[in-house]
Amino acid sequence: MSDRADTLLLELLDSVRAQRSALEEGDTDKALALLPKRQGIIREIQINNGPVSAAGRSGRSDDVTAVRRSGSLESRRSTLNQILAADREIAALVRPRMRDIASRLEGIDMLKRYFRNAASALGGNDGVVA
Repeated sequence: MSDRADTLLLELLDSVRAQRSALEEGDTDKALALLPKRQGIIREIQINNGPVSAAGRSGRSDDVTAVRRSGSLESRRSTLNQILAADREIAALVRPRMRDIASRLEGIDMLKRYFRNAASALGGNDGVVA
């Protein structure tokens, strides 16, 4: 993986952290607005470097390359772990909101069924739209 890919991983980490911060502040719109940037960074990593690999691509085995790869490997691993941890935190922040929305939608659906049943019991839909 190139130095550019390392830079992109750090940009991705910044983007993920910004999303997490927005969600912690309750700003879902801001978090969603950051998704295209995040997807663009991921796409650039994939296009320029293939899938993210912790092992690197160089087949050289000299000591300098091995040390550089090892340092880069640990750096990448650390960055990827931070990205995954922030993603888990994002999921934990989003999950209750999703449950709340699902519960509200279920309540709306129950009301619609009630009014449909009430309208049909009265002999028609009387303008009630399903």
